Amino acid sequence: PCTISLSVDPSRLSAQLTLRTSVLLVSTSDPADPLAPRRAASRLWEERCATRIEGDDPRFPMEVVSFSTVFAGRPHEAAPWLLSWSPASPGRDFHGAARLYLNADEEDFVERVQEEDELTLQAMMGDVVSQMCETALRAGWDEDFDSAEPASVAGRVAHWLGQAFSDVTAAKAALENRPGEFRSAILASVRL
Repeated sequence: PCTISLSVDPSRLSAQLTLRTSVLLVSTSDPADPLAPRRAASRLWEERCATRIEGDDPRFPMEVVSFSTVFAGRPHEAAPWLLSWSPASPGRDFHGAARLYLNADEEDFVERVQEEDELTLQAMMGDVVSQMCETALRAGWDEDFDSAEPASVAGRVAHWLGQAFSDVTAAKAALENRPGEFRSAILASVRL
């Protein structure tokens, strides 16, 4: 048994902490097994462990950009926010697969987000969560939810659906038969 203790500078931490452990061969050896490592520094074993620091609801990846510059001439140029993501890979890490762009040209809106205005954040996150949940349900991600890693896109969507509805079947029924109630339930679930 071996105990390793690490001290991490809190100012360098964010939403997730990843620990990678490797066991390396210290010196060159001549093992009896022809498949065994022989050279010093050969990797004998490796494990990676990721854990959330901020609980189940990590900070959403956001960026403030000028839509009139970056999205000039596009239909969403005057929108206050844009969610950029692709539903093609539900297993991808959420923080690498989704990004929320805030329109720097809408200074009052950006200021409200930065000041953490509750209604502004609720409206914005309600829209974002609803977009992702609706897309996932229509795409039939049901099987992906059961085996999804919590940090994946499907894992985040499953978490959000669990906050708003009793189960995925209830969420699907609400989306298909009562879309207004579906969106309102999502909106209520993201209230800060």
